[in-house]
Amino acid sequence: MEGASTGVARQLVALGREVVDGLRGHDLALISAGVTYYAAIALVPGVLVAISLIGLLLGEARAHELGSSLAEALPGGLGAPAVVDTAFQAATTMSPLVVAGAAVPATFYGEGLRRAFVRLAGQREDLVGWRGRLSVLPLLAAAPVLLLPVLLVTPVLARLFADSGLSAALGVVVAFTVDWLVLTATLTFVYRVVGPGRPAWAATLCAAGATGSFVAGFVQGFVLFLSFTLDLGLPFGGFRPVGAAVAVGFWLFLLHLIVLVGYGLALRLGEHDGGSVSLRRLVPSIRHRKRVRAAGTQSCRRNSEEARCARARTRPTGPGTSSTGQAGASRPRPSRSSVRSRPAAVGPGLSARITRSTRSRTRRGR
Repeated sequence: MEGASTGVARQLVALGREVVDGLRGHDLALISAGVTYYAAIALVPGVLVAISLIGLLLGEARAHELGSSLAEALPGGLGAPAVVDTAFQAATTMSPLVVAGAAVPATFYGEGLRRAFVRLAGQREDLVGWRGRLSVLPLLAAAPVLLLPVLLVTPVLARLFADSGLSAALGVVVAFTVDWLVLTATLTFVYRVVGPGRPAWAATLCAAGATGSFVAGFVQGFVLFLSFTLDLGLPFGGFRPVGAAVAVGFWLFLLHLIVLVGYGLALRLGEHDGGSVSLRRLVPSIRHRKRVRAAGTQSCRRNSEEARCARARTRPTGPGTSSTGQAGASRPRPSRSSVRSRPAAVGPGLSARITRSTRSRTRRGR
């Protein structure tokens, strides 16, 4: 198990280096700032459209109830509950024509993401803005479905956050889990559909899950930031709305940095056989490692046998031994018939005895 964990750690480090190498040469801060600019245009209209669609699905009364529970779950240090109540009140009273008009600036977010992804993927394409706006329309239509789990869990979070200690910690875990699942689904669509590279689904899901965990953590950090009682307008001459807008823009800038790095991860994972090889590298199975070790052991045995043969071949040759180190290795093996018909070899002692007996017979004959 220690060897497997060490191998996974090494592969993660190697993958991280590949992602850094792929992002090298791109000004991520500048690209993230550009995406944040598009998000500033599209954020409020997109939220209003999503809340308005929730009101159409569940009814205006139910939407107000969910909005009230969300306002109760958020800390009130910087006035976040009042902003939530105002947004729900405005969205539920919007006419269908106004909702359609708000959907137009909401699609600018897709344009910003598409332009950033095209830059990171190193591609060139025409009509980048229109491609991004059209590709984000399905996500905008599915926004109520994605936002609804977050709203449904807010009453439970409000009760958990009302207590201190273990209940509040459990509320943080529940909020993080729900946000992570919603963000993973959203980022999977964004990386696969909005992005031009179109990495494999497995690679996209893996990158979206990893990126969604970081984004969900930053969202929890933003909620914690809302609990502080700060004078955000102090650096801006007392204009608190300006300070609040700058604070939200800074958090969006950080989140977009993570999203861009996650897209680079998706591209790197999708480079090898549609992502399957990389996923196998990230999550190696124990059986696979045992097979690799067994194959390595057999290879070592073969190498040792070959080394023995090589040492035997390089030994000095003796009498009756061929140059390859094996006696008579180059001679063909005789058949049985040839062995029977071949006369027996006569040694020096036997020939001397035959000579002496022949001489004695000759003398007797004389």
